[in-house]
Amino acid sequence: MMAQLAEAAKHGVDVIWWTDHDWRAQAYGYYPGMSLNGTNEDMGVRWNPREPESVVDPRHKFSVRHRGPHQRDAALRVEATAAGAAWGSYFLWPKGGNSFYTTNLSDTTISVDVQGDQLGEDAEAVIEVGTSYRPATAGRPAGEYVLQYRLGATAGRELAEPLVGVVTTRSTRRWQTLSLNPLADIKSFWPDLVAEDSVISRIWFGVRARNRSRAVASFDRAQFHRTRDQLEWPVLTQRALMDELAPRYPTVRQHLASEVSMVRHLNVFMPTSSCFPIRIRAWPRCWTDQPKPAGRWCRGTSSEAHSCSTTTHRSMPPS
Repeated sequence: MMAQLAEAAKHGVDVIWWTDHDWRAQAYGYYPGMSLNGTNEDMGVRWNPREPESVVDPRHKFSVRHRGPHQRDAALRVEATAAGAAWGSYFLWPKGGNSFYTTNLSDTTISVDVQGDQLGEDAEAVIEVGTSYRPATAGRPAGEYVLQYRLGATAGRELAEPLVGVVTTRSTRRWQTLSLNPLADIKSFWPDLVAEDSVISRIWFGVRARNRSRAVASFDRAQFHRTRDQLEWPVLTQRALMDELAPRYPTVRQHLASEVSMVRHLNVFMPTSSCFPIRIRAWPRCWTDQPKPAGRWCRGTSSEAHSCSTTTHRSMPPS
């Protein structure tokens, strides 16, 4: 939201309607985790290597032999050797479609089973969580804010770069479960931000090494722990973010809205109401700023999304 508000203010746009997909805001039907076993996981998962940086002989495979203690199928094994004295890295990204992790992160923690097969002072395993893009602020450049969760020789925390926060856990050289709390870490590394205004954009798994060392690590069973109430949480969260960001962008007026995706992709605009669907295939009910009987249908303006039509109409489902 911050990046869009900044662009609106920069270009003289004075009104924003927040029309995110309802199911994405709710994490409706999202998978509770990823097996990291090399299959498509019934959701079209595809593994995409990042261009190796300053390493030689980068490799990855999905190995049953190197699986973790909580699953019976294969685990991801990554290895690479530093090309010289400087740090180099090799990462892979599981492109997971729309139903794994691309949603607001403020109620989410992540756990991943990791084993440091060959780590030390010069070799580390890394889980990299990409979060939201933000405009230049507080002396930092514009860009995507990144959290790196490393497994290495020494535990610690540091702001490695202006937009990269690092949390390192000491490796036991056995399988261990790393617990990732992105919201708490964003608050810790960048306290001036509205941390709740953050999403998980991508998750990378890989290794980094220096001084010609070889790093080898295995990753298994990533789990996403969400606490959100799918009915009220998205609306209450967005309201709170609007209120907190409003003083920073006083020239831009914000309105709640929703793209109702389970019918014909309708954008619903309600300046004084908060509208959201309750169940798939159900017409949206709404919460309003004024008390109303439970289950009351509300009027609003809507338009069809993803079409060539620009027609808007008044919608009133039957009571």
